[in-house]
Amino acid sequence: MNANFGLIIRKSKADSLFIPLLQETRTWGQEVITINKQSFCFSSLQGIEFKFYPMTEFVKKHLPIDARFDDNEYMWMAGQMLDNYEEWVHTNDIDTAEFHPFETGLLELVRQAGISSILFAPEGERLENFVNINRSGITGLLRANVKNLDESKGFLATIS
Repeated sequence: MNANFGLIIRKSKADSLFIPLLQETRTWGQEVITINKQSFCFSSLQGIEFKFYPMTEFVKKHLPIDARFDDNEYMWMAGQMLDNYEEWVHTNDIDTAEFHPFETGLLELVRQAGISSILFAPEGERLENFVNINRSGITGLLRANVKNLDESKGFLATIS
């Protein structure tokens, strides 16, 4: 999927929910060097890899005041399950289809982590819509934006 997609989560909460994946290493002489940034997985989202990044000031200023914490981090998502989800959205009636496993896992993660916001920026750049939604509105918002990825203006959805 050609989009920057991730979650705003408190690092203190994430530490108890995410499992670190093995890091790729190389040996240079007697020294072992880590090649990539640490990745994590969540048990209900197999096929998704998460990486933590610091919050940008742009995103911070668009979060509600009561959702701005010093330990907030951005958890970027990638993996085959996202590509499968994008294909599924394009081949199903998004208004009547049952939940895709990605949606089920995402909703479970939101529930367990108490996640405050979801960020979706097509082409990694377009982020123009700042909305408040409840958990039941997540799938509809996501489906509509993935289905119309080329026209999507992206969103930062604060979950209430």
